[in-house]
Amino acid sequence: RLRVPIELKRPVFYLQSQEQNLYNRQKLSHLRDHLSSQIIKNGLPVSQERSEADIIVNIDGKTREGGESNGFSIAYLDMSIQFTNPVGNAIYFEQSFNDLKGVSNTTERAGLKAFDKGTEKMDRAFMEKVLKAII
Repeated sequence: RLRVPIELKRPVFYLQSQEQNLYNRQKLSHLRDHLSSQIIKNGLPVSQERSEADIIVNIDGKTREGGESNGFSIAYLDMSIQFTNPVGNAIYFEQSFNDLKGVSNTTERAGLKAFDKGTEKMDRAFMEKVLKAII
């Protein structure tokens, strides 16, 4: 009887994002921070160093003005998430979410509410789809 030990290595993730609320130059990290915590909750490591990563996660999220309704400002978030190998020539998983609506008393706050809707999209079911595609 032959026994061969099998060592399973958990992939290391590195997250980078470009998140912009309306036309502000201010760098945001709402989506990146939330997805990072979701990955860690699933028992997988996240690195601050790209060179240590097996999987690169690119997150792009931008809000735009959506007008006003009944005295409230509306903004919409368009976001995309892509999981690739470190050189970027293999896509393991990607998904986009568009027109995620935020409503508040100012347009800037409405944009931040839309980012909150974006974090809600990265829920348990989303992570199950990601992990099934990657692992």
